[in-house]
Amino acid sequence: MKRLFGLLILFACLDVWSQKTMDLQTVIRLANDSSLSAIQARSAFLSDYWDYRSYKAKRLPSLTLTMTPMQYDRDIVKRYISETDRDEYKVQQSLYSYGGMTLSQNVDLTGGSIYINSELSFLRNIGLSTYNQFSSVPFRIGYSQDLLGYNAFKWDRKIEPLRYRKAQTDYLYQQAEISIDAVNNFFAVALAQEQEEMARRNAAACDTLLVRGSEMSRQGKLSAADLLTLQLRSIDAGNDYITARNNLAKAKSALVSFLRLPSETSVKIVVPDFNVPALAISQETALQLCRKNNPIYLEQKQKLLEAKQSLDKARKQRYLEANVNMSVGFNQYASRFSYVYRDLLQQDVVTFGVSIPLIDWGIRKGAYNKAKNNVDEVNAEEGQKISSVEQDVCSMINDFNVQIKILSAAKEAIYLSEMIYGEMMERFRLGRDGVKPLMDAMLDRQEAQNKYIQAMQNYWVTYYKLRRLTLFDFEKNVELGE
Repeated sequence: MKRLFGLLILFACLDVWSQKTMDLQTVIRLANDSSLSAIQARSAFLSDYWDYRSYKAKRLPSLTLTMTPMQYDRDIVKRYISETDRDEYKVQQSLYSYGGMTLSQNVDLTGGSIYINSELSFLRNIGLSTYNQFSSVPFRIGYSQDLLGYNAFKWDRKIEPLRYRKAQTDYLYQQAEISIDAVNNFFAVALAQEQEEMARRNAAACDTLLVRGSEMSRQGKLSAADLLTLQLRSIDAGNDYITARNNLAKAKSALVSFLRLPSETSVKIVVPDFNVPALAISQETALQLCRKNNPIYLEQKQKLLEAKQSLDKARKQRYLEANVNMSVGFNQYASRFSYVYRDLLQQDVVTFGVSIPLIDWGIRKGAYNKAKNNVDEVNAEEGQKISSVEQDVCSMINDFNVQIKILSAAKEAIYLSEMIYGEMMERFRLGRDGVKPLMDAMLDRQEAQNKYIQAMQNYWVTYYKLRRLTLFDFEKNVELGE
């Protein structure tokens, strides 16, 4: 018997040791590190980060090697034969190789591209008489440019840094959103844990009262109806305890799943005490921080710039498109490789292209009007979003300043309910009151404890919602991410 009792104690100790005790800040930290939402937020940010790196890379010179190591052609071609004065089909075979290297640099100021390249190619005709030929461009410098004023590089220089800044604030915003989910999951367990503890205490108290009530009934101090009421309440309390334990297990499982902890992890929640941060946050301060940090303002700027970019492009391509490509360099050809870089000839190329839509049935006009309307729509839509966010900030400030009062009242209610319950218990033992006032006091005590946990949850949820809207840590008085 002693051995069995020792094993039970050992298993109980192992269960306690395997528990992971967590307070609110621990749950928030784990959520922002390991939850699925945190992984998705990091993935989205890294995608935007590499997009920005690609944009920066496009502003740097690029070196490209283009090669065709070997190309073999065997085909039947039609050729004119002067001796017979007729066209004849001939079998033609050729071997071709090519290599070229190009150094290019985009020019943000003009929207064009300057390039320097070098090329070398080899051609061998295979037939009755084999003939080799080499062609080289040792050096060529050129410049290409879309005309009519549309400069994509100029718009990218305005939009891409803004897009990256928005990605950074979006990531912080998502982390703040995850913190809110963490608070809700934390207090779901905290409430279930408190209800389980209260149900256990109530069940034990009801069993004790039933024993006491049986003695009082035998002494004639308690009516049969009150004794039956105690028996019924004892049964209900036992069922409530079973239900509370099941609810606690579900809440803990949901928290473990949310934090992506091993499924066998046992968690225990430490509810923060009443000494919450005494923060006085003014509406004006919160609005200033929101306008400075909230990604909705960067989103508005980004969408407006993108809409204006589309309008600028549609306006300048409405009637015609034109481009120019100019290059100057040297080239040569020869039957032997040793001669292909001798006596170089100058190579000059100027290409000017124009595309004029004579009849397009209003396609370009429609694209222009669509882009113009889109600018007005973006202004209206984003203005409405900003107004809604600022209203949320004002409402959240009012809620936050009220929550501390509600929390204080909930704490006082717990103290009073405990005093009332103790008084009713004493009166019951002395036979001065019946069962009903005691049961009512027990329920009031449980309700006060639940309301305190809910008030604590509302306080922290409101605080973290305010952090999300402003991206500001009011406890440490620093911006999030610093």
